[in-house]
Amino acid sequence: MIPLYKTANPPRTCPETANFGLWYDKFCNQWDAAAKDWSFQKEAWIRAAASFAFKNRELVHQFALRRLQMIHALGGRFWVFQTTTPFVTGLGRAHPMENGIAWDYLLGIPVIPGSSIKGALKASNWQYLENAFDLPERIQILDALAYPPISLMGDIMTPHYGPYYQDPHGEEAPGDWFDPTPIPFLTVEPKQNFLFAVICSRQDGDQLEAWLEQTLEWTGLGAKTAVAYGRFSRNRTLENQLRQTLDTSIEQTRKQQQVRKLSPIEQEMWDDGWADNPERFMQALTQKWLERMDSPDEPDENRQRIAQNLKDWYIRYRPEDWKRPNKKNRVKIARIRNVLGDK
Repeated sequence: MIPLYKTANPPRTCPETANFGLWYDKFCNQWDAAAKDWSFQKEAWIRAAASFAFKNRELVHQFALRRLQMIHALGGRFWVFQTTTPFVTGLGRAHPMENGIAWDYLLGIPVIPGSSIKGALKASNWQYLENAFDLPERIQILDALAYPPISLMGDIMTPHYGPYYQDPHGEEAPGDWFDPTPIPFLTVEPKQNFLFAVICSRQDGDQLEAWLEQTLEWTGLGAKTAVAYGRFSRNRTLENQLRQTLDTSIEQTRKQQQVRKLSPIEQEMWDDGWADNPERFMQALTQKWLERMDSPDEPDENRQRIAQNLKDWYIRYRPEDWKRPNKKNRVKIARIRNVLGDK
């Protein structure tokens, strides 16, 4: 039963901006009321789920950026790997489909639990991990998040020996006379990017990078790896793009912190391009700041501060103009020197 009052009228399809993972787990709406056993229309449900378009990309981008900032602040490492085959994890979760899938609770997108990654690494290389993963305070493996665009697909497994597998006494033998039982289930499409991350020392990060890449490429991750599910390859292009985005964000944060420490006049100068846009600030200097510097209505302390900042700007961006001003700049620099008493 859908967990709603009987008088509720939920939409038949998942809204574009909804948490899809919550919808998939809790709002199954393909029960066949006409059937005696209230059977669940699995194929219809899988088709509806696979056709869902994850349009909240900006939300996921912002979430991923905040995670990258946290990883950077804690001295961690991150990598991007792309699925080369279908991928699924969480098949053992309870669901009317009989096979679940793991979702991030906040975003409703596919997720790989850190415990699954840790287990796969342990299975692929015991010698290294016996020493490293017994120290949880030393290495922390985060959940791997799907990175947009996100695409799902339906697949079918067809067990041929159901009675043999279900026989608790071992009396049945696997035979070709059993009827195959197709079971549809939901998977993540190939070419889906996932953001992997760990919090660890630099030395451990270098070792983990090599072991993780080897594990994802050859051993696989998630369910059904024996039939080639869950294989990944490194996506260095997207990885480098995310590193550039992170570097830009860190630089912006640094500048914002610097600006907060400035006086109101200095903050206004920064807004006019004092620190990062010489052409724009030259225009502001000519049209605005020289007049404020010479204004009798401006307190002497402010006039001195404006003049000193203008001098510092010239020395930083126009050092030759300050030392040997040409005809165009001579009057401007003379005005600045006059306020500073610098003859």
